Amino acid sequence: MSKYSVSQDVQSQLQGTLRDNSAVRLPFGAPQLWWANGKPPLFDVDEIKDARRFGGFGISKEDVDNQKEQLPPELPYHWTLFPDLTNSKGKKYAAFLTRTAWVAPIIRRYRWSQFDGKSRSQVEYLCYLAVMERETRKLNPWGAVVISGSSYSGGAIDDAIKTFGKMTADLRGGTPQNFFFHPLGTWGNDPKPEDRTGKGGQTSVITPCQLFTPEKGYTEETLDKWFVPQEYHAELAELLARSKDWVADWTRKPDHQEAPVQVDEEYT
Repeated sequence: MSKYSVSQDVQSQLQGTLRDNSAVRLPFGAPQLWWANGKPPLFDVDEIKDARRFGGFGISKEDVDNQKEQLPPELPYHWTLFPDLTNSKGKKYAAFLTRTAWVAPIIRRYRWSQFDGKSRSQVEYLCYLAVMERETRKLNPWGAVVISGSSYSGGAIDDAIKTFGKMTADLRGGTPQNFFFHPLGTWGNDPKPEDRTGKGGQTSVITPCQLFTPEKGYTEETLDKWFVPQEYHAELAELLARSKDWVADWTRKPDHQEAPVQVDEEYT
């Protein structure tokens, strides 16, 4: 027991006031999956089969730990923990990596921000994640996540989601693509790096997010398997309603824009 006496009423009023209040956060559990580029030195290392080589999504262990009570009891089996990663600034951190994410996108937010004196775009999608069973290949809904990327990586995520919409439009009829799990990530047995040229002629190598396309193309049978079960539709609507402040936060124009939420996505 503390020797310092403070009334319970006053304590409750000040509880949590020193937390970071610089941004509006979602009022429910939703781990952030930021885009992580593969490392060029690993492109030819056949023994490495994970996102360190191919690129994929990263999930901060700290982020997962902080939301643990709000998340499903078991994390997706294909999230592999790497406890000793290093970001572009030389900082060590622990994160889960996965090459793929099957997500039903609920809503998108977008902004430009300043970081290290440079301006770059950021995009985030609130989504509902599904986990594919190893043997049956059935997609089982898991829970809410936020997928994110900046600059070229964010543009690739946008392109993949737009392409899914275009390629499935006729098959979906009037059903919005929000109600289908989108296969995003990196696919195949070889990395697919791309060169990008920025301002000043500087070039960088990225492994952009890809949309998986079945061997026989998109069919009605395929979309049937990727359709979000009806018993989850009300939850998608509820998540959308509860995310309004989170979306609106990026539409405001503050006097200054803070550094990006995730700084480890430039995984090179």
